[in-house]
Amino acid sequence: MSEQPESNTTTIAAYGYAIASALERRDIDPSDVFSRAGVHLSSKTDPMVRLGSAEISRLFALAVEETRDPAFGLFVGDCLHPGNLHALGYALMSSDSLRDYCNRLVNYYRLISMGAGIRVEETDSDLLLITEVMSDVCHETQDAFVALHVRIMRFIYKPNFNPAWLNLKRPVPECGSQPYDNYFNCQISFSESQIVIAIDRT
Repeated sequence: MSEQPESNTTTIAAYGYAIASALERRDIDPSDVFSRAGVHLSSKTDPMVRLGSAEISRLFALAVEETRDPAFGLFVGDCLHPGNLHALGYALMSSDSLRDYCNRLVNYYRLISMGAGIRVEETDSDLLLITEVMSDVCHETQDAFVALHVRIMRFIYKPNFNPAWLNLKRPVPECGSQPYDNYFNCQISFSESQIVIAIDRT
């Protein structure tokens, strides 16, 4: 089961809506999971409504338990849509390049979540989207974050886009690395100090 840290950091409530949608797609009633987690289940995605990291962590812990899927965060990332991110999502979708995408994410991410700091660095070969994760953000939240952004990159750039390589802060889950290998189709390192999505500049 995932860690369930207490925190004052928040994210937009639409994230909880995505968890509910992912549970429904697995034929699990989200109202029961949300009730047990002590989180209000809303059908609205009002950008002014926010959930705490501890609430998200409780939701994910129960969702992983119900689905028996340690990689459930990847599935939630696939259920999130740019519209869930409100103005930021539409700005990201209008990016002219992956570099532009990364820079917009850096500039505006704090509007949707206070759980991480993001920056861009460049090497001779790669553009690096680096995420400093707060210690209280659960593994599944991190998985959903990376899955969502790689999926959007595939949409705005090309469907067969894969990162050059990927660093994840989370350890290898109980199910092993196969779901991650299948989704990202690149070299992945787990238990790293930062999340890094490397984009080939060539």
